[in-house]
Amino acid sequence: MRRSAILTGAVVLVFGLAACGNGSGNDAAPPAEPPVASAAPSAAGSASANVAPSVQQCEPQLTLTVPNNHIDTADEYSPSVIVVPRGSEGIVFHGVLTCLPAGHKVFAFDRNADDTTHHKDNNGPIGIDTKQGLQFDFDNKPVGEEGDNHEYIMVYFIIADATCAKVLDGLQTFEALPEPCAKYVFPRLMRVDAY
Repeated sequence: MRRSAILTGAVVLVFGLAACGNGSGNDAAPPAEPPVASAAPSAAGSASANVAPSVQQCEPQLTLTVPNNHIDTADEYSPSVIVVPRGSEGIVFHGVLTCLPAGHKVFAFDRNADDTTHHKDNNGPIGIDTKQGLQFDFDNKPVGEEGDNHEYIMVYFIIADATCAKVLDGLQTFEALPEPCAKYVFPRLMRVDAY
């Protein structure tokens, strides 16, 4: 479920596990949710059986804030698309997590509408300020590539447990989301007006 609310000078977007809606029939349609790569079941059993009782379990939710003037409520594909005026300059996301289970990290990947490859937005996980209420500022820069004009790009924030983080640390790109990473994926649609 996606909800949006306008606050003083900012738009706050709260994400559940559902993806943004897609357009129809247009070659500039925004990308869909990433496919998940299948893996054989582990003989070791469920990872939750190995969790120490002292580790706090929680279901993280992610709230992202961008400047209000970077939201287009009249966009043809989404009433809350993030507008990136110049892709080379990117956009800064301010994120707040409701909780972050022990050992989890946050990664970001972008994917163009006309491509199936997801590209890592930085060389590792996003730094989370645990002293300031699980917050981060993420400068998603650049967004898109030379020649992009009114191009839709999806950014995926992935909250990764230790198994997923190990997989994502070794990847710069992927076609299908690795199976251990499918639990907490928070997509957000962006539109690059020019590069």
